[in-house]
Amino acid sequence: RAYFADVPVTGDPLDGISEHYLTGIKCPRTCFEKNIGATSKKDYGADLEFRFSYLKDYAEKWKVKGVILEAMRYCDTHGFEAPEIKSYMESLGYPTIFIEPVYSETALAQLKTRLQGFLEIME
Repeated sequence: RAYFADVPVTGDPLDGISEHYLTGIKCPRTCFEKNIGATSKKDYGADLEFRFSYLKDYAEKWKVKGVILEAMRYCDTHGFEAPEIKSYMESLGYPTIFIEPVYSETALAQLKTRLQGFLEIME
């Protein structure tokens, strides 16, 4: 996600880089209420739109027909966010499956079956 947007040009380049990495990257650690509107009440839909609208843009641009979300093992920050991304993509009408692979050969058959079933549902 850090590479999707350009770093803003500022008087001090370090300020631009800091701003980009601390508030410009849309991930769970940088979700601030100020970013989702001026109201004091959190709006779940607005929060999802703020954080994941770039995914909608990519899905439209690349003519996506379905979404396979994979959580990297032991990356808790992104693992906690996966249900929200799944919810957002489904709200846009994209069939979505979430997988958290087990890194062993014995799990490949189960993963293959799940993905084949997902592809059949999409057809």
